[in-house]
Amino acid sequence: MAQQHTIKQKASISGIGLHTGQEVTLTFLPAPINHGICFKRIDLESQPIIEADVKYVTQTDRGTTLDKKGAKLQTIEHVLAACTALEIDNILIEINAEEPKQQGSSASGSLVSASSVFAKPAASMTTTTSADTTSLGLDLSNLSLPWLL
Repeated sequence: MAQQHTIKQKASISGIGLHTGQEVTLTFLPAPINHGICFKRIDLESQPIIEADVKYVTQTDRGTTLDKKGAKLQTIEHVLAACTALEIDNILIEINAEEPKQQGSSASGSLVSASSVFAKPAASMTTTTSADTTSLGLDLSNLSLPWLL
């Protein structure tokens, strides 16, 4: 079984949505094993949770849109890429708008810089200290990653 990772502590970032121009705050929260990557629309009355699952993809023109029972998220590919690059499997991302903050093409920079996010194995999993980044085309060999245990 592959090792699963979450974050060590809560972190938040705020900014402006790339296409909507709407102010938005994303709060990243640790999640248990097998939770997956999920978004919680805290701006909607029912605060629905939208799993990052291909079955909810409704549009891929100029960004990826997820729609679960009318609750939409658009342009979420940057956040998902950051989670993948950081080997985060389980995380709850609270968001108060339809579109995440965009910082160029580097959502991972936002996630890393947001109040000391630390990757850690999800509950009761063993710790690893290496990451295979070759499939992502990234060279992180000279990068100091103190948040990776």
